[in-house]
Amino acid sequence: MPGLRVYQLAKELKVQSALILELLDRLGKEVHSDLSSLDISTAALVREKLTAAVEHEKRRLMEQRRRARHPAGHLREQVVELVIPRNQLHVRLRMNSRVG
Repeated sequence: MPGLRVYQLAKELKVQSALILELLDRLGKEVHSDLSSLDISTAALVREKLTAAVEHEKRRLMEQRRRARHPAGHLREQVVELVIPRNQLHVRLRMNSRVG
């Protein structure tokens, strides 16, 4: 029973066939070309691995963009003084705030 071809899975996952072929090679699966058929369990494994890798890369890029917008070196310390005359309570707070 023929399974899903590599190129069909690549189209479904919106990646290049070469990426799937590389992943299959690393997983120890013997596949010769993008016309090779995959069994259902191998196709599910590839879907799982590629979906996880894509999600990880998206999170990494979002974190990288967030850091680029708010670099840690641009933190500024703010000192806020609050004086309550009745009790002569003097409170000094330190807060880190971002510049910009």
